[in-house]
Amino acid sequence: MILDRYGRLIPETTESKPVSGMQIVMQPLTDREGLDVSRGLTPRDVDRILVQANGGDVEAQCRLSRELPEKSPAVAHALRTRRNALTGCRWHIEPGDGSTRATEAAKRLKSDLDAAGTAHPKAGRLWSFPQLLAGLTDAVLPGFAAAEIVWRPGGLGFYGFRPVEQRFFSFTKSYSPRLRTTGHLYEGEEPGYGKLVFHALHDGIDPVRGGLIRPLAWLFCFSQINHKDLLSFIERYGMPFVRATVDQATWEKEKVTLNDLISNFGPRGGGVFSRNVEVELLQAASTTGDVYFRLLEYLDDAITKVLLGQTASSGDSSGLSGGDAQSEVRHDILAADARALEETVNRDLFAVWMRCNYPPGVPSPRLQIETEPPEDEKAAAEKNLILAQTIQSLA
Repeated sequence: MILDRYGRLIPETTESKPVSGMQIVMQPLTDREGLDVSRGLTPRDVDRILVQANGGDVEAQCRLSRELPEKSPAVAHALRTRRNALTGCRWHIEPGDGSTRATEAAKRLKSDLDAAGTAHPKAGRLWSFPQLLAGLTDAVLPGFAAAEIVWRPGGLGFYGFRPVEQRFFSFTKSYSPRLRTTGHLYEGEEPGYGKLVFHALHDGIDPVRGGLIRPLAWLFCFSQINHKDLLSFIERYGMPFVRATVDQATWEKEKVTLNDLISNFGPRGGGVFSRNVEVELLQAASTTGDVYFRLLEYLDDAITKVLLGQTASSGDSSGLSGGDAQSEVRHDILAADARALEETVNRDLFAVWMRCNYPPGVPSPRLQIETEPPEDEKAAAEKNLILAQTIQSLA
């Protein structure tokens, strides 16, 4: 018992340790297959989804983030390119400083991470550490991604990591993540200490407003409307239209045959009129559909710019580091994604592991992701050979 100078009891503090095993139990909150928020998406739907997210209810926004890449080729391609650029970077673990204890901690942490990804009796097959890094890049659209840390007893290493879907979180009561469970469907509840790696991409304090789903939802909505108009245009100008003009007596006698005849030319491909009806088919100023194709191209370019920061493709990237895999993503975006991922892992995973395994004062290891393109080995070898030959000739 310790008292202060006034004789009052000073409460003892104990270092928290994360609970081992799987703790986060995700139960279905709604029918998985019966809800598709992107189906028939209108501007009013987009506005409703974003307003709900502004209030902390992010389920519809997270579902939209999951569904958009399945329905938009432009979103799928650009998103995959951005995520692959980051996951394709090499990474390593650096000691907190040059001391012996820090070097030892970095080696031991690397060993524990290499062993992660085993099967768990409750959770099944768990993620390895590289899979964790890849999974956290899913934050690009919804603005955040999370995974449960399945600790070994006492925080001495990891069984592995388990993804937690974004729709299982609520931000109605706080800017920090709260898990939606059966008893807390709306406001959620705080996750346990050291149980969650929570990766957020946002400039302010609100993680629900930092995802690229917000501008992309509008672009996808407009492109869907334009696609429908384009298909209707092609249907009108891309197939023959049959017009039959008959008198009343023929119509009364042969109307069934005439209807069957018109139907055989395809849907919306014909019409029957009496001789007393005058019909004028108004034509568009342009029958090429160029305005629709130009608008679709503009929307696809806008989607690519939002996700990649530029519109150059792998076949047109001579000005972007020669067309390698990372050159399709602007380097400043790639570097920002890498620094954000490093910060999340260093804070939510490495620092907690360090508290469980080493005394205070030993600096925590750090994750380092190499975003600079690797040097061409052949070019470097030729350069070194020329340099060696030059030095030898001067000797």
